[in-house]
Amino acid sequence: MEFGIFGWWLMLAALFQLSSIHACLREEREALLRLKDFRNSFGDFVTSNWEGRNCCDWGSVVCDNTTGRVIELHFFNIFTFITLNASLFIPFQELKYLDLSYNRISGWAPNEGFERLSGLSKLEVLDFTGNNFNEIFLSPLGQFLSLKELYLTFNGLDLIPISGFERLSRLSKLEVLDFSWNYFNESFLSSLGQFLSLKKLYLRYNMLDRPINIPISELGRLKNLQELYLDGSYIDKSFLSKVGVLTSLNVLTISNCGFNGSLAIIQGLCELMNLRELDLSHNNFEGTLPSCLANMTELRIFDISSNRFNGSIDLSPLPSLRSLEYLNLSHNYFNPITFSSFFNLSKLEVIFSDGNKVVDETDLSQRWVPGFQLKAFSCSRCLSNKSGRITPRFLHHQFDLQLLLLPHNNLAGQFPTWFLENNTRLGFLDLGNNSLTGTLQLPNHSVPNLLTLDISFNNIQGQIPTTFGLVFPNLEVLNIYKNDFEGVIPFSFGNLASLKYLDISSNNFSGTIPMTLTMGCSSLRYLRLSKNHLTGQLFPANSNLLALSYLYLDNNHFSGEISHSISNLTILEVIDFSNNNLLGMLPRWMGNMTFLTDIAIAKN
Repeated sequence: MEFGIFGWWLMLAALFQLSSIHACLREEREALLRLKDFRNSFGDFVTSNWEGRNCCDWGSVVCDNTTGRVIELHFFNIFTFITLNASLFIPFQELKYLDLSYNRISGWAPNEGFERLSGLSKLEVLDFTGNNFNEIFLSPLGQFLSLKELYLTFNGLDLIPISGFERLSRLSKLEVLDFSWNYFNESFLSSLGQFLSLKKLYLRYNMLDRPINIPISELGRLKNLQELYLDGSYIDKSFLSKVGVLTSLNVLTISNCGFNGSLAIIQGLCELMNLRELDLSHNNFEGTLPSCLANMTELRIFDISSNRFNGSIDLSPLPSLRSLEYLNLSHNYFNPITFSSFFNLSKLEVIFSDGNKVVDETDLSQRWVPGFQLKAFSCSRCLSNKSGRITPRFLHHQFDLQLLLLPHNNLAGQFPTWFLENNTRLGFLDLGNNSLTGTLQLPNHSVPNLLTLDISFNNIQGQIPTTFGLVFPNLEVLNIYKNDFEGVIPFSFGNLASLKYLDISSNNFSGTIPMTLTMGCSSLRYLRLSKNHLTGQLFPANSNLLALSYLYLDNNHFSGEISHSISNLTILEVIDFSNNNLLGMLPRWMGNMTFLTDIAIAKN
């Protein structure tokens, strides 16, 4: 069947339509270029990718996939210290998201204030974080009736009279308000009761240095409020006895709010039956955890770290919180903890218990297999100080760990290779400041997810396996400081292309610095080879360590002159070549190292 003229016409029309989709409007492209010109009048606008006719492909610009209209502008930290011309944004009539954060904008150009943008009737998100606005600029915001999210964080806004916020009362759709890092008092808080659609309220780090009595009766009007963040604000303790009126609350974070005393008398907190996240950390709460917390059956995240809680975990409400996924008990005064208390918490993924005493489970007559699979476990300074400590037995049944931190525990025995064999997704392993001995045994397979390995301050002996760099190809941090390693630095270290931090100091390494290290570890920023028995030329003739800022080669047996290859390390800040056998004069090129602040070459 012949296609026909009409068929060709339809196909061409379709192709034309497809070519139009995703292509921005000419007037919006021109408006963006005017914004670029406006910015360039104050300095360079980083728009190296603002090329081509289709502005939808430009950085910081998001267009609707169907209409090609600009719907988001992300101008983070580009308009530094200026008065902005608001009329430049008028052409973007379909704009939904405007990010002007961290520009330190001090106001609007004369007669070109924010009131000019009343035509942006679809604006839903407005981010003014990190600017220099005052309360005068609030008035025009009341015209954006479609606004759902407003971020005013870190503007240094002084105490705003109620009238200042009453002008925003027309924002009936507002769901998110962030007023953190400003000044607010009781009057300001009372005015918040008018935002009846509010779901998330951020009032972190109030700049006033006196406790604020939160008018809970006003906040109680916010029947849709689900998340309340008060961290770092000095809040009167009476708030906790009344907070139960916020019946829809799912998240409450009151970290570092200056609270003290017992939780047992605060019934209001226990009335928040729907809480999924509760953060009480970094206060001075004391005593036992109130039994009524067991009623928070939906609680998933619970952080009580850095307080003065005590008592028995076994007898606390914690074992009853069956929905718990994240638990931070660190730095309290609980009786010795046995992790078998959490046997039935099948959803538990994270336990942090730094600084608490833990029962030696190897002495328990009853063996137990946990019902949970952790992703993160941290227990620094938590195990017994007696010699011969071994790792908690329940860790033998964990196979999904991504972070494991057990420093400062006097752990004994050989390096627990089974951590890496059982947990193939492990990314961070810290066994520093223990009493591990024997040789370093590696897994029989590659461990590509491991980014950080710290086994410093142990007594591990022998040579580092020659395959080390092949087993841990993506390692970024390696710290084996102060062990008893010997032999040469493995050539396979050159495979660690992502390595940023390497400390093998205070061991017994000998031989020269392998060129594979200085050529292959191109991401290195910190290199410490101090206090070994390294010999030969101070630095290989060829080096690709262009990111290196800290270089410590002191207390070895290097000889000869300072290698010229070091002159290529142009961003070095600290050099220590002391206590070697170097000869010759200090090279003149060192005077050209503009970032160099400390240099030590004594005792050569």
